[in-house]
Formats: sequence, C-alpha cells, structure tokens
Amino acid sequence: MVTALGTPDWIKYGWVNVSRPFDLMDLSWSLLLDLNGGSLQDGMSVMQDPIQGCHEYLRNHRCIVVIDSLRSTEE
Repeated sequence: MVTALGTPDWIKYGWVNVSRPFDLMDLSWSLLLDLNGGSLQDGMSVMQDPIQGCHEYLRNHRCIVVIDSLRSTEE
C-alpha cells in the first residue's frame, strides 16, 4: 500500500529462500536476520523459539516478505 505522499506504508522488507527439505525454524531465523540487516539485536540471538520471535516481529512491524522457492501449498 502507498500513502498519499507516494511513500510505502511499510517499514521493513525481507527476502528468504526456502531450504530443502522445508524447515520452518531455518526459515524463521533467515527472515529475522534479513529483516534486521544481518544482525540479531535486542536479545534475539538468545531467543529459544525463532518461530515465535518471527511471529511477534511481523505482528509489531509493517513488513513486506518474499518467500522464494516454495514448491507446494503444503510448505
């Protein structure tokens, strides 16, 4: 979505590739790293559950995420 001033209405963006076989933990870590510019800050490096961390991050930030290499709806 674009605002009236022509600037995007989102703040962060991320692009991740899906590993084979599909691994949700790996996808979550990769997405968190990409959204944070390659470094995990604010205690994310000690996070026990990257899936929950990714969920919270996406809930609290307006993001565009591209998930590349998905081959089926099951993934």
